[in-house]
Amino acid sequence: MTRRLVLFSTLCLAASCEGDLIGKTGDTGAGNCPTPFTGPILIVEAGITCDDANTVTFTATTDGLTSGGLIFSQETGNAEPQWADEHDLESIDWDENCGSYDNLARTLTTGAGVNDWQVNQSTVFRCDDDGAGNPYHHNADVMSYAFRVYDFDNVMADCIIGGDDPTGMVNGTYNRVNDPVNPGELASCDVGVLAY
Repeated sequence: MTRRLVLFSTLCLAASCEGDLIGKTGDTGAGNCPTPFTGPILIVEAGITCDDANTVTFTATTDGLTSGGLIFSQETGNAEPQWADEHDLESIDWDENCGSYDNLARTLTTGAGVNDWQVNQSTVFRCDDDGAGNPYHHNADVMSYAFRVYDFDNVMADCIIGGDDPTGMVNGTYNRVNDPVNPGELASCDVGVLAY
């Protein structure tokens, strides 16, 4: 694993929705663009935002267009067995003309029961505190995250990990309840710095 500087923040605001998701094909429409994007797809910003006590939004901004992504979350700073869940990141805004950027997001309801959580809708992890000022999950330093994005051939183009113990999460150091899709992909992730 290598380290690279990526804005990986719990303070990033969700992007506004623009564009027509159905029309996104990876074709940059080069006729309307003097310099179409030809570089590698890279995550340049990733964020986790507790919008309020009941919702969390994950965001990722890339250089280049993607076919989507995944966010994997694990409570590596808590006792085992640890809860982990994974959700899709969907494009909400992108450069239709030159293909230079893609903004992806997923908003979830927080605090679902372990038998009630649903992929792409809710998570067991919470944004509120215990009433005594002690934060739970997304606003505490007990979480590790992996953001992955894919090209239009559905091949992982980039991955960034960060948080409490991202290396332990990738290496399977902890007994976790759920594994990520294609866990071997995480071995090629770069480590980012998570700012609280």
